[in-house]
Formats: sequence, structure tokens, C-alpha cells
Amino acid sequence: MKKIALILAMTMSAGMFAGCGQTAKEVTDDGKIHITVSDFPTNANPDAQELQQSEFDRFMEANPDVAVEGDQYAYSVDTFLPLVNSGKIPTLYKTWFTEIDKIIDSGYAADITAAATKYGYDEMFEDNIADLMKKDGKIYGIPNSVYTMGLDVNRKLFEEAGLLDENGVPIVPQTWDELVQTAVTIKQKTGKAGFAIPTTQNYGGWNFMNIAWSYGGNFMEVRDGKPYAIFNNEGVIKAFELIYDMKWKYNVLPENTFLSAVNVQELFGTYNSAMNIASSPAGALTATYKMSKDDIAHFASPAGPAGRYALLGGEVWFIKPDATEEEIDACLRYLKFKGIDNVITESAEKSLRESLASKVEDEYPVISQGMGYPMYKLDGERQKQINKIYADYQNVNPDLYNAVTDDMIIRAEEPYKAQELYKVIDGILQEILVNKNADIPALVAQAEKDFQHNHFDNYEIK
Repeated sequence: MKKIALILAMTMSAGMFAGCGQTAKEVTDDGKIHITVSDFPTNANPDAQELQQSEFDRFMEANPDVAVEGDQYAYSVDTFLPLVNSGKIPTLYKTWFTEIDKIIDSGYAADITAAATKYGYDEMFEDNIADLMKKDGKIYGIPNSVYTMGLDVNRKLFEEAGLLDENGVPIVPQTWDELVQTAVTIKQKTGKAGFAIPTTQNYGGWNFMNIAWSYGGNFMEVRDGKPYAIFNNEGVIKAFELIYDMKWKYNVLPENTFLSAVNVQELFGTYNSAMNIASSPAGALTATYKMSKDDIAHFASPAGPAGRYALLGGEVWFIKPDATEEEIDACLRYLKFKGIDNVITESAEKSLRESLASKVEDEYPVISQGMGYPMYKLDGERQKQINKIYADYQNVNPDLYNAVTDDMIIRAEEPYKAQELYKVIDGILQEILVNKNADIPALVAQAEKDFQHNHFDNYEIK
């Protein structure tokens, strides 16, 4: 079994999208249970709207006592609190794992234990995932998807650098020290960046956690019901020094140091960088940058002195706190119809096969067991069905994908103000990559002091 050190800690996360659309009528006389569901496609995407509405219609045909209406609201930190406090949040809304603690602790999600147990959601998911949905033994959320961070590897650049084994598989660095040496070899043999890390839009901080944890770094702790910033420590400083050395000592990073996640994808997909941290290979690699599927590989991130860490994230469904028992029941029926179930229904299998066939047609890699961390129990019927279906569409060497290893330590994102923390880390990364004389210990010490004052001094955990 994999070594799991799962920190039950979820954080505030900046939303990727925002906007509020239509909502269901609050008072009806048709005798039906009315629910609204978030993330309905915007008017700019009519095809997606039609597809989503078709799913709603099929659900309502199978459940004539329920009326479902889409709401264009997509979770955002800036808009969520006003909306939930005004009572206008959709009945069923989706957000990120980073929001779980905040939402449950603040009373913004309904206790769904009874209905979740009724529909088998209490036993469906891997324990590490299921535990995230709970507080004090009660269930509040249903996972929608999960991921862990790993290392994207550009097989072609590894080949050009003479770093393939006898089977044509990249010789992947197992430690951060090995990664630096691998990056040096690639830069010397190909002239391309050996490694790339984003430094903008909070993505630098998100990536950096995997490195810092592996060096024994920690960022916050709770004392007497209050969070405290504690990232002025040797592990965090050593991780920043690793990135500094990649730039100034080894010269293996891209010339441009102000990179977004999209910039990093583009460098990888256009064969201008060999390695980067990612949740899984992006579809844009083949769709946008026309990268060969056979040049894409994804492995576990390297280990540091404290072990091999992988950040765990994902999406979760919550139900508004004032939902009735009937509304909760209808929402969970909808999620089961949607395909979040211990078995794959005929319609869900059809949709999955269509999705996989489309990926194969688009020359995107598909392997027998998927690329992500399992959400459902490994020995459950659902995961067995998934493995069997994926195997029918496998189109690449599965040895190019090994992102889940026995020594992995899975860790959730930091529990409070994570996005704000990521922004601070972005700033430090930018400074050390443009200033060869940067004083890393001083930068980290000042950042910790400022973060405590700006975000934690007046913050109480509810």
C-alpha cells in the first residue's frame, strides 16, 4: 500500500471563473422538488449549454418529481460569501478541495450524512478522499474529481540527451538533486531548459509546495484556535535555494522567469523544456501545440530529504446549508445520475467511451488505468470497470506513466489562506530569479512576518 500522510486541511482558493446566472423560482406550485446546479455553461458556449441541458432533461425524465435548473454561477472567493449569505447560492454547487474546511467550518454546507449513506456515498470512495468530506463523523461533500501532482517528462528531449533506458523509457530523476543533474545534461545536450516552474497567478506557489514539503518545510500551524505562519524554516529556505541554484548556478531554467502555467505548458509542448510539475499532462499539449502523444510522460515528483510528496487536490460538490431533506435527496440522485456512483451506468459508460475515443482521435495519450490518483476504492467495482474501459483505448506505452509510487506521501493543500500564500511564494520566486544577490533567508523571514500580520493576526477558525 502507498504511504499516506494525508493532512486534512483545505484552504481558501481563488476561483478560476466567476459569474452568476439564472436561479430557480423559490416558490412553486407544481408539486416538484426544485433544485439549481452551479457551473451551467455561459451564453458564450451554446453547444455546451445544449449538452448540459440535455443531461438535465434526461434526469428529469427519469425523476419526474424533480425540476432541475442550471445556474451559471462558478465558485469564486470574491462572490461566494455575499451570495451564500444572501441565500442565493445554487442548491448544488461545486468548488475545490481547498475550500472544504472553510465551507464546512463556516456552516455553508448542509449535513448530508443520511442521504449520502442511503445512496452508498459513505463507502464508495478511497478512505483518503472520503475523510476529506467529513467533519466530526458527518458527511458534507461529494467528491467530483481528484488529482495529485507529478512530474511531466518530455521523452524526445530525454532521448536527444541520451537519457532513455533500453526500453525507450526516460531515466527519470528520483530525487531533486538528480533532477538538477538531469536538467544540466539536457541543457548541455539540447540547449533547451531542463526544468520550468511557473512564477505568476499563484501557480508558482502551488508547484512549490511539492518541493518545500519534500525538504521538510511547513507553512502554518494552529494554536489555541488560531492559525500561525511558520514558513521561515530550513526546509522552505532550502527549497527556494534549489530553484535559485537552477537559475544562477546551473542555468537550466527558461530565460523568461515570469511564467504562467500556460507558458510552462507551451514550453513543454513545443519541446523547449524537459520537465515541470503538473497534475497530469494537459490536453493542450497535443491539441494546441501538436506535441506527439508518444513524447509525453508523467511520473512521480522527485523525493527530497523528507520524502516524496505529492499535493492532492480536486473538486467537490456541496449542498446549500438551508436545503430541505427532499432537496438534498434530489441533489444526490442527480449526482448518481451524472455518474458519481460505485458502478458505471450504461449512459455513463457511453459518455466515458465517447470521451476516450475523442482523446484517441485527437492523438492524446490514454493508458489502461488512467493517469490520476484513484477517487473510488481500488478494489471496488467502479475502479475495476474504469480500468477495463480505459484498456480498450490505450494508445501509448503505459511505462511512460508512473505517477503513483509506493513511497508517495499524499498531502492536501495548506488549510488557511492558501491562495494568498501562493501569491507570496510567487513573489519570492520572482525575486530570486531576477536578483542574483537575493537574500533568501531575509526574504522568507519578512514574508512570514507580513503574512502573519496581513492574514492571520485577526483570523479565527470557526
